[in-house]
Amino acid sequence: MLRRLTPLLLCVGCASEDGAGGAGPTSELVSGLGVSAVSLNQAVQVPLMVGGQAVTGTAPIVAGRSGLLRVSVQPEAGFQPREVVARLELGTAAGELPPMEQKLLVAGPSSDADLATTFNFELAGEALTPDLQFAVSLREASGKAQGAPSPAASYPASGRAAISAQSTSGPLRLVLVPLQYDADGSGRLPALDEAQVTRYRDTLLGLYPTGSVEIRIRDPIPYDGVISPNGDGWGEVLQFLLMRRNQDRITNEALPNEYYYGLFMPKASFALYCSGSPVCVLGLSTALPDPTKEFARGSVGIGFVGDQAASTLAHETGHAHGRLHAPCAPMGFIQNTDPAFPYPDGGIGVWGLDLGEKSLFDPQGPARDFMGYCDPTWVSDYTWGALFDRITFVNASAAAGGGGGGQPMWMVSVDGAGRAKLGQRVTLTEEPSGELRMLDVLDHQGALRRRDSARFYPYSDLPGGFLLVPEPKPGDRSLRIGESSVHWGGRGNPLPSR
Repeated sequence: MLRRLTPLLLCVGCASEDGAGGAGPTSELVSGLGVSAVSLNQAVQVPLMVGGQAVTGTAPIVAGRSGLLRVSVQPEAGFQPREVVARLELGTAAGELPPMEQKLLVAGPSSDADLATTFNFELAGEALTPDLQFAVSLREASGKAQGAPSPAASYPASGRAAISAQSTSGPLRLVLVPLQYDADGSGRLPALDEAQVTRYRDTLLGLYPTGSVEIRIRDPIPYDGVISPNGDGWGEVLQFLLMRRNQDRITNEALPNEYYYGLFMPKASFALYCSGSPVCVLGLSTALPDPTKEFARGSVGIGFVGDQAASTLAHETGHAHGRLHAPCAPMGFIQNTDPAFPYPDGGIGVWGLDLGEKSLFDPQGPARDFMGYCDPTWVSDYTWGALFDRITFVNASAAAGGGGGGQPMWMVSVDGAGRAKLGQRVTLTEEPSGELRMLDVLDHQGALRRRDSARFYPYSDLPGGFLLVPEPKPGDRSLRIGESSVHWGGRGNPLPSR
């Protein structure tokens, strides 16, 4: 269930018109009412305290990213409904932040499903540092004692509690690559106006564990291959995109932690593109790229105006970050599902929050993880944590340098039926990874010259994938890959009879 609410939010670390930050200061701790839980939600809910005890959540809290700190309350026997003030105190090693207060009419226990029943403090990203600590207390709005203070009116009982935010060591970096579609002679370019780029950025910021998303737009690149909704041509355009990213790395026109995303419009509109096809492929990446290698940090997808292109970009960029599919497919077909995904039908597991829209996502409702094929989508704590680990690792690796030279290699497409076709030539900036496979190198008479090793990269959303194979040597004529062969002249051919 998705609920749209407009509760009172108090922003900590944000500018306010009057600087008051809510209700005036009060001193008397409340009687008959206790703090039952404290959580922080930056997209997925992370508990900080439950029942008076500090707890560790299933997902990381991201330093530098805004979030909603929710204070839940539980009335004790005999509590009379009345206005109560929650005071939030924050501090870091550098000093104290001004205390913030919020007033709420409390008539019963708080509910995760209703923002109007909790005290809600919106923390700005700048305030959420790794050393940020907090304390919360409940006070009588009247300023007058109503009885003995509740033992649970403050948390912690003394001092401050850690929020334990963690840094991703940098932003999520994305390069949008407009591919000029020349296959039909149109020279059509994808939609990259300010509104569409903002849509891409906001979609990633909503779903990815990062404090910021940096997007730059590369110069357009002509592309003359045919791209069809049934999947034909998609593997080839992905290989082309990865090859161009690799070239840009060699010429220092791309950073190691920049993910490339190729956009194109095979037809004038999304409706025309999908029209008449029983399936409609919208994007493609490799599946399970090696986190220590940057070669496969790229994806391709439709470049039409609208939310569908943005959600496709988020999904495919997730694959480029090592995410397999969440197990949810309304049509029944989905490949490369994550065997470790913890929730049935691709569920989100914990309460989600779209902070911009002030919308909650119920873990028992219809929302599904965006790495599946079901709608509506949000992000699970499982995917959130895995993306955090990958973003942090990639940024830290880029800062540390490293890498090294590789060798010239060729991409060879292998479709779901095992048919092979020669693709792009690429000079790697590193040694290849991928699944090790062996292939036969044949001479001009079709005789075996030697066996050679190759690396296989499966596709995320289509059967098949591509191989990275070494450059041919003098006297090499073709490669035998399963029941198919590839001539170095270019196209796949049947095996010669023997």
